[in-house]
Amino acid sequence: MTRCRRMPMFWLGLLLGCILFLAGLPARATHQVDHRFTVYGTVRNGATFPGTPLAGKEVVVRDAASGQVLQRGITDAQGRFALVLHVHNEDLGRQVVVQSDGAQQTLTLQFDPADTTTERRGRVDLVIFPR
Repeated sequence: MTRCRRMPMFWLGLLLGCILFLAGLPARATHQVDHRFTVYGTVRNGATFPGTPLAGKEVVVRDAASGQVLQRGITDAQGRFALVLHVHNEDLGRQVVVQSDGAQQTLTLQFDPADTTTERRGRVDLVIFPR
C-alpha cells in the first residue's frame, strides 16, 4: 500500500480504539448537581475518647433494599470520606447503608427535587469498636 492509503487506515484505527476505550468507561451524570448525592463523614476508633480518626478504612455504600454496592472509597489521614452517588429525583427517600469494618448506619436520601442548584448531601459518622 502506498503512504496515502495507509494514513486513513491509521486514523480510522485510532478513532476505533478511542471509541472502544471510552465505551468501557462507566457512564456517569454526576456533573449536574441534581444528579448527585454526596455521602460524607468520618470513621473513628470507639476505644478512644473522643474517637481517634481512622485512616485507610474502606467505606462502602449499599442500597438498603437490594444490597447492591453503589459506591466505595477509603478514608483519608483524618478519617474523612466523601462518596458521590448518582441519583435522580425519584431517589428521594431511598435508604442506603454506609458500612466500614463492622460498623454501619442507614441514611435516608433527603433533598428538595425542585432545587437544582444546592448540593445534595448527607452526613454519616461511623464508630468502630475493636473486637
